[in-house]
Amino acid sequence: MRKFLLALVVVAVAAMPAFASVQNLKVSGAIDSTYVSRSNFDFGSPVGNAGSTKGDLAQSFAMTQATVKFDADLTDNVSTTLELINERVWGTAASSSDNEEVDVNLAYVTLREMLYSPLTLVVGRQQFAYGNSLVLSSAAHTATGTPLNGIATDLSKQTGFDAIRAILDYNPLKIELFAAKITETNAALTSYSDLNNHDKDLYGADAVYAVGDKMNTQVEGYFFSVIDKSNTNNAGAKTGKIYTPGVRVSLNPIERLNLQAEYAHQFGTYNVSGGADNRTRNANAAQFLASYKIPVLEKYAPVAKYAFTFVQGDVNGETGSSANYYTGWDSLYENQGYINGYSKIYNAMFSLTNLVIHEVTFEMKPVKDITASVGWSGLWLNTPYDSSSNTLTATYATYTMNPNKRFLGNEFDGTLTYDYTEDVKFGATIGMFVPGKAFINANNDDAAQQAMVNMQVAF
Repeated sequence: MRKFLLALVVVAVAAMPAFASVQNLKVSGAIDSTYVSRSNFDFGSPVGNAGSTKGDLAQSFAMTQATVKFDADLTDNVSTTLELINERVWGTAASSSDNEEVDVNLAYVTLREMLYSPLTLVVGRQQFAYGNSLVLSSAAHTATGTPLNGIATDLSKQTGFDAIRAILDYNPLKIELFAAKITETNAALTSYSDLNNHDKDLYGADAVYAVGDKMNTQVEGYFFSVIDKSNTNNAGAKTGKIYTPGVRVSLNPIERLNLQAEYAHQFGTYNVSGGADNRTRNANAAQFLASYKIPVLEKYAPVAKYAFTFVQGDVNGETGSSANYYTGWDSLYENQGYINGYSKIYNAMFSLTNLVIHEVTFEMKPVKDITASVGWSGLWLNTPYDSSSNTLTATYATYTMNPNKRFLGNEFDGTLTYDYTEDVKFGATIGMFVPGKAFINANNDDAAQQAMVNMQVAF
């Protein structure tokens, strides 16, 4: 049935000039084949075990991610975009991983000068990001059902929001408003008591102003809200609400140097697992970024980057206690922890909450068409665990933490990218995360490692 529907979609797109006055049709896409090897992503603990027995969690696989994108201009002010995607893990049975499935990754209509000239309306499954993606990016919203779920979700390209977005361009001021549906629990015709009771919705507003001074100063302010009713079946549970205002400033104080600072605050309602314990949110996050194009050996294009990220933790521990407030930062839809497009190990293992992260990256072009980069990331707990609440649940294991110890570990990464032609690119990355003293169990001292090699062809 899926193949039949896909055939209908392809035929409909191919026949579009016959049904609509298409001014321009562009077909593009990419085929990205990657080999992935990961080991000790549990630091030596068996999955689900706090570290009583030494384990060995490892994986190696190859995959191909293929996309085909159709962009059609119907009139000067009306355009459509449709992108199909297949993510295939080599050698895996289709029945268990949906390898043969072709999904709709993007599907939206763009209406320019809607009602009046500054307004653009975008409707459908789309991609967008705000700030430095510290709080919100569609790249962090992975679709369910992709073959990479449960294998390497952080590497999936099936990302996007089902949303309505209004863009108001009053150059040098740009304003965006949007509403997105994260979870629809009941779309069928049913009893009144079930309608819209358990949905999860995302709303937001963003404004960017280019000051126009010599430092190219840019100021951005945003406000996002998540209304989550999925827990309201539990007795005593209130609707989960996360309100996140924030501000970002970017400037170039001197030539070659870019500085950015971002701050965000969260308030609203937090529902502890089980539902009856409703608390008031009060959490903060901040980030500072610096990028400097070094004026030495310019033919090698050397660039040094530094990033500091702070996300608050709950003073009562990760899961909390009976306090009437919750100070843990909710990572929402952040898109952090990448180097040259590759996911860092800590990004795949830990949620962006209760952390202090320092990152240093250096990149250059040692020879023509080759870009090399090396990076270091140091992670600390913002709020250390105590003896009464010292369990950290990560992606691949649960750990017993060392009370009053904050150092999570060091990560070292390196990448190489070779632009074979304008359309063909080869890449390789290696990484290692060495756990720190915050892990109490001696079985959690194995370094996590990953290596990835890929070839991407764009057309």
